[in-house]
Amino acid sequence: MRLRIDLKSCAKSGQCYYMHPELVRRADGNLPELIAEHVPESLRVDAETLADICPTGSIQVLDD
Repeated sequence: MRLRIDLKSCAKSGQCYYMHPELVRRADGNLPELIAEHVPESLRVDAETLADICPTGSIQVLDD
């Protein structure tokens, strides 16, 4: 499973890195940065929640 963030549509609200610091960290300009593009299956629920809480829908969970 992979995560993808569309930085062009990101609103920089910070919800992703505040709620799921195991998956996303804050980078320069308050943009989110993935800790790892490939996410272990054990974090699937967290990754899906991360995508759901994004106010602009900029985060996607993709199955390999």
